[in-house]
Amino acid sequence: MRIRSGVLRDVVPMTFPYRTGFDAAGVVDQVGGGVTGVAMGDKVFGMTSPVARGAHADFTVPRLP
Repeated sequence: MRIRSGVLRDVVPMTFPYRTGFDAAGVVDQVGGGVTGVAMGDKVFGMTSPVARGAHADFTVPRLP
């Protein structure tokens, strides 16, 4: 709420829309062809880089580095 209201604009400068979240956890819903190491139903956890942000979502598509 403080970020949205602008109270922290001098401490945490940003532009909107601002994607929040650095970590994500959930259950694998689909697996693409040729993907190994995970299966549907697996519990998973991952983190974005501080620059990328945007982990707060209903669904996400991860990329391996």
